Amino acid sequence: DQEGLPITVLESMSYEIPVLASDIPEHRELIMDEAFMFRHGNINSLAQTLKRVLGMKKEQTVGHAKKGKEMIRSNFSWDKIAKDISAIYREPVVQVHETRILPAVK
Repeated sequence: DQEGLPITVLESMSYEIPVLASDIPEHRELIMDEAFMFRHGNINSLAQTLKRVLGMKKEQTVGHAKKGKEMIRSNFSWDKIAKDISAIYREPVVQVHETRILPAVK
């Protein structure tokens, strides 16, 4: 039951929307507040989480949404991704001895 990086969760968070997500590892990396998580594959857990979140004060859900948007901005913006990729290309490259597969052309 692996999803990889959940793009729909990232997109929702980027729009400052409170996100409910199952407790799979990929979601746990993004959703830091346990109050917004439910047990994977358990509809009763989803229902309880939804009920709990709907009963929260607006400040709590807005705060969660703002934290999510900030986390997306600081970790997944195109500027951050470009800097990270650029850093990889700037790392020293270990040179490997050439191995000739074909004989040299005379």
